[in-house]
Amino acid sequence: MISFEEALDVITSSRIPSAMEEIPLVRALNRVLAQDVLSDVDMPPYDKSAMDGFACRKEDIDNELLIVEEIPAGKVPVKSIAPGQCARIMTGAMVPEGADYVLMKEHAALLTYDSIKCSRYSENTNICYRGEDIKSGDKLLGAGTRLLPAHLAIMAAAGCIRPTVFTIPRVAVISTGNELVEPDKKPGSGKIRNSNGIQLTAQAMHFGIYADYLGIIPDNKEKLMEVMSSSLKKYQVILISGGVSVGDYDFVPAVLQKLNV
Repeated sequence: MISFEEALDVITSSRIPSAMEEIPLVRALNRVLAQDVLSDVDMPPYDKSAMDGFACRKEDIDNELLIVEEIPAGKVPVKSIAPGQCARIMTGAMVPEGADYVLMKEHAALLTYDSIKCSRYSENTNICYRGEDIKSGDKLLGAGTRLLPAHLAIMAAAGCIRPTVFTIPRVAVISTGNELVEPDKKPGSGKIRNSNGIQLTAQAMHFGIYADYLGIIPDNKEKLMEVMSSSLKKYQVILISGGVSVGDYDFVPAVLQKLNV
């Protein structure tokens, strides 16, 4: 028997080349990236307000300010902010030219319908600046990344709607042993239910791989040779449980050696 570390090294040093394919982003969960994902835009794509409030010039903060425009999220400002002016702005909206500060709504006193005055000042400009998170061309995700829900959100923000991923390996699960019966059967004398086959199949599914469960193979060298020989032609990975010790009925190692595995 070898250690877990040795076994892991054997597996990782014997990687099977896999083809690549483009798939829709919504189908990419649990797939593995085959190419880096780069951003095609700055994030944020423009200077945007981090608060609901009033976009103004910081040097005017102590003055009464005239409201010249209202800027909801998604609207492009049409006016520049001149001295003594401000624009009512919503969270996520584009900061207009001339403004370098967003006064929080909670820190503004409404004097008239169209004028305000700062009632409380903070050093934070309350502006998220263009490209402060990501610059266009930056690498967002590297090849080899197993894609989780958060990764899909990142790719959506970058416009990567058809990521290039590795194809899913073809995997088979085989259980061996005369003592095994399938879980739907009540074990008789000297028998046990096959739980390893279910677990290995589920472990593959956990990584987005739908393995084929090939059932229970009895401790019969010829039968094992037949199943393994045909499986190696069809599958890239075969997961086997049982029959790997040194007992008289442990035929798996000899069969694998015979098949040049």
